[in-house]
Amino acid sequence: MGVGAPDGLGALEVYLSRSFLKAFSFFEDAPFDFMMDIANDANVDGEDRALSSYYLGYFKGLAQALAKADFYGLGSAELNKPETIKQFLGFMGKLLNLYNDYKAGKFKDSAELMEAVNTLEINFENFVSDIMVRLRAQG
Repeated sequence: MGVGAPDGLGALEVYLSRSFLKAFSFFEDAPFDFMMDIANDANVDGEDRALSSYYLGYFKGLAQALAKADFYGLGSAELNKPETIKQFLGFMGKLLNLYNDYKAGKFKDSAELMEAVNTLEINFENFVSDIMVRLRAQG
């Protein structure tokens, strides 16, 4: 999304950037959908299926924690900053890129897929942790 986006996508980005809850609601099911496709893929090693459930479930849980904090007014000012929403949208875009690459068969094996998902999950966890530190500093 962004500059040079096809017609309509720029407007979608503007719309989703208006509030954290709008952005969250739009992407809320993506981690679960990705997880379920992997869980039902006979070509993915059984251990990697379990790992994907953990990584993507944790990713979704972190996003839900932020959404609940915003919903209850606990950190809404921080969560609704344009730069915070933009970072969140960036993570959701990366998740969808991984999902699309997985669906297109671009990973040579399930270990490579799990490494990519794990790296994204760790980076998202750090993003959420940074937000929590800023919220705590605000009192």
